[in-house]
Amino acid sequence: MDDIDKKLLNKIQQGLPLKEGPFQEVASFLEIEEEEVIDRLQHLRDSGYIRRIGGVFNSSSLGYKSTLIAMNVPENCFYKVVEIVNSHPGVTHNYRRDNRLNLWFTLSTQEEKEKEIFLESIAEKMDIDEVYELPRTKSYKLRVFFDMESGENSKGNGKSNKKSNENILKSNEINIRKGDNEEIDELDRALIKEIEGNIPLCLNPYRQIAGKTGITRDQVLFRLQEMKKMGILRRVGGILYHRDSGYTANGMFVCRVSGERADTVGEKLAGLPEVSHCYQRKTYPEWPYNLYAMIHGKANGEVRRTAADFAQKLVIKEHDLLFSTEELKKTSMQFFIEE
Repeated sequence: MDDIDKKLLNKIQQGLPLKEGPFQEVASFLEIEEEEVIDRLQHLRDSGYIRRIGGVFNSSSLGYKSTLIAMNVPENCFYKVVEIVNSHPGVTHNYRRDNRLNLWFTLSTQEEKEKEIFLESIAEKMDIDEVYELPRTKSYKLRVFFDMESGENSKGNGKSNKKSNENILKSNEINIRKGDNEEIDELDRALIKEIEGNIPLCLNPYRQIAGKTGITRDQVLFRLQEMKKMGILRRVGGILYHRDSGYTANGMFVCRVSGERADTVGEKLAGLPEVSHCYQRKTYPEWPYNLYAMIHGKANGEVRRTAADFAQKLVIKEHDLLFSTEELKKTSMQFFIEE
């Protein structure tokens, strides 16, 4: 990658404007032509830096409930369990972690009963004793932004864009309108399905989407703008393959902080630029951790230092750091699958 590619990757993570010719603003920012922006994005996607460029949705506003699940899976049936877990379309992320609870995945369903049946069937069929549902009870941060211009990735004048990237993070914090579940019709559903993957990489992507959904370009843009106002659509933008983008290490930092102090610690943890996700979650007597944060870095040692420094400064005595040792599934959510 050259410097323009790095700036482009940072810009595309922020989101594209919901207007005709969305790549024009990016081209103006980079002082290059729109056609070059599109060519570069296509190359970066083909080269494995960009996972997708499309819609990022708030699943709870679409009627889905997402839960983090942790299991202690015996090694003799580990990959059989993985096969069953990954077969569910509501499982988007699944990892092996270096802990007694070795399988961690997110599960989204529209009905509570569906989740219960799915988890019970795995536990009974595979004779798994430890299955923990860890729903979030409070959100502090949900924003993945990998800075491609700072640190070792930076070239040119060597100046860091830390200030501007901190602003990007703050402006894109999670904003869930709880309980809204706004009404959407069949056309909205069709639009969501069109952009939940990749939007067309061309000068006028919304015209192509309009042609597939049977409405006009202006109607497409109006409906997407309304979804954003309602909190259903977070943004249309780029999501990177973090490992191929230089961020090869990630650890799930978990800690136990009681009482009112949990909010203070959670907000400070969310304020770290290395942290992409930060939540409070349900606890169990045998798993007492209530604060969770995903810490990213370019090496495991970097992630360990971030976690250790934070725990020391905030005087957190009970904590652990669970590294991902194997990525078993990572995909974007597919909504309204009837089966």
